[in-house]
Amino acid sequence: GVFTSGGSQSNLCGLTLARDWFCTTRLAHDVKKKGLPEGYTRLRIYTSAISHFSMEKSAHLLGLGYDAVVKVPVDAACRMDAVALRALIQQDVDLGLLPMCVVATIGTTDFGSIDPLDELAPLCKEFGLWLHADAAYGSGLVLSERFVSRLGPIDACDSITVDFHKMFLLPISCGAFLVKDASMLDAFMLHADYLNREEDEEDGYTNLVGKSIQTTRRFDALKVWMAFQVRGKDGFARIIDTCVGNATYLYQRLRASSAFEVAIEPEISSVVFRLRTDCEVNKRVRRNLLHHHGVVIGQTIYAGKTFLKFTLLNPLVTHEKLDALLGLIEDLGRKGA
Repeated sequence: GVFTSGGSQSNLCGLTLARDWFCTTRLAHDVKKKGLPEGYTRLRIYTSAISHFSMEKSAHLLGLGYDAVVKVPVDAACRMDAVALRALIQQDVDLGLLPMCVVATIGTTDFGSIDPLDELAPLCKEFGLWLHADAAYGSGLVLSERFVSRLGPIDACDSITVDFHKMFLLPISCGAFLVKDASMLDAFMLHADYLNREEDEEDGYTNLVGKSIQTTRRFDALKVWMAFQVRGKDGFARIIDTCVGNATYLYQRLRASSAFEVAIEPEISSVVFRLRTDCEVNKRVRRNLLHHHGVVIGQTIYAGKTFLKFTLLNPLVTHEKLDALLGLIEDLGRKGA
């Protein structure tokens, strides 16, 4: 794999490889040399209805357009519905369209929900599709013995997006793009006499410009190397276990209170909830917290209502601090913020 600026660039890389691989293996067409194939408007990408907006942006940049992105419904836990996915793929095949890729989200932006790779991977194999995992958020679980099983069979994916500036707590920008088959990165290869000469590679020099979209890049790998040298796998595991544990604790406290309602049970470290009052009060509470208490929380929509959101990525936050925050939010809600 290679380092990237973040999740959006990694997802663009994944969809680029998916498009080129599909066109080469299924259509006998070399996109790299000849551009998009005839009938390219029939190519389809499948992703969760609540996946990251970079899917549509990538489809646009790849010349496929937003219409190529098929949004798959989610279940009650905000995970991609594999039954609905199968139906959509089969429907498109019957219509003469060309399904090429499924993008599984391993930690959705709003809810931290994890798409079921154990169901999606066999579907991709059955229909001959590339499987990309947008694990920008959830990839950190791989370091936790307690929670790694929540990822599912992520090794079945053809490509994976990782963001070290999320659960790994490193400064932006610091992402990575990983592939199962390193030869797939040849899609980005182009030799220039002034930069990455073929004879240099024959002599054993590695030049990342032939493996990624970027040419000029910062030494982002240094951040990751130093963090692992200092914290190690066990150190990161403690951080991740604490953050996920805090989310579980907060969810349980919210469930036990008549003042709040919650959206879904957290799988990672996002907790989506609301005061049992009207949406405008919830909005005012968030703004009050920001402007008068120095507390930054998110806001989103779930089931047509305004919800608030904690993304708990600070391992120094204690249960006592979370209890105090809930008390403050409840008090502001009673006052109408």
